[in-house]
Amino acid sequence: MASDYGGVWYWNRYPGARVDSAVPHYEFSDSGLWREWTWKQRFPGSAEIRDYFSYVADKWGLRKDTHFNTHISKAVWDEQTKRWAIESKDGKRYVARYFLLNTGFAAKRHVPE
Repeated sequence: MASDYGGVWYWNRYPGARVDSAVPHYEFSDSGLWREWTWKQRFPGSAEIRDYFSYVADKWGLRKDTHFNTHISKAVWDEQTKRWAIESKDGKRYVARYFLLNTGFAAKRHVPE
């Protein structure tokens, strides 16, 4: 599990690691993001991609609602409250309107009960 945003870009930090598609294919469509972010390279390296994801997380205020390295053991939708009741393996409990499992396409999949 990663400790920050970026998925495979979090892990791939070897020399020469970079995207194989030119910008803007790696940009989000939110004009508030791409107008304020300036890419240094047309084919950004992994460090610049990680910087971009960190920038997006800060601009969108995602950090307060993101829990990295958390193994979810149970997630139940409560129809009455329209909220998720979520339990982690370490015993923490969360209640949320939205619940996104971001395991990534290159990770070993785990689907909670």
